[in-house]
Amino acid sequence: MKNIFIIGICLILNSCFKDYDEKFYYRNLAVEFQDAVINNNAVGKTYPIINAKNGINDFQVNLLGELSSSKNEVKIKIIKEESTAISGKNFTLINDGKVTFPGNTAIANLKIEVPKLEKSENVLLVVELMPSNEIKVNKNYNRIGIRIKN
Repeated sequence: MKNIFIIGICLILNSCFKDYDEKFYYRNLAVEFQDAVINNNAVGKTYPIINAKNGINDFQVNLLGELSSSKNEVKIKIIKEESTAISGKNFTLINDGKVTFPGNTAIANLKIEVPKLEKSENVLLVVELMPSNEIKVNKNYNRIGIRIKN
């Protein structure tokens, strides 16, 4: 008798819960820098500073939300007020600073080529992900600083 009562109470309580599966799906597309997610911000800045070496450097960009079978693309913007690096001299943006996510893919890379610099050079490049018509940016993780030095 006691077991039947406990089973009955469990069935009644279980029937009162709503199905929240749909509530927690993140359907809107947004992008963020992986380095901004996993690294602490630099002192006094709203972004982390990552070191780059000469050669091609990849900076992972994450696409959040429901994947699409078509490709998605976002651009980056150089924050000139905080950057000391000069395009063409200290770095080159591969693909003109576009980050392309192939269909059904949530990870892509921003590629930056750094030439061999003089030993005394130490410059900073600050980049920010820009929203597109379909894709928003995660405001907490949309910037990174890239320290370029030899």
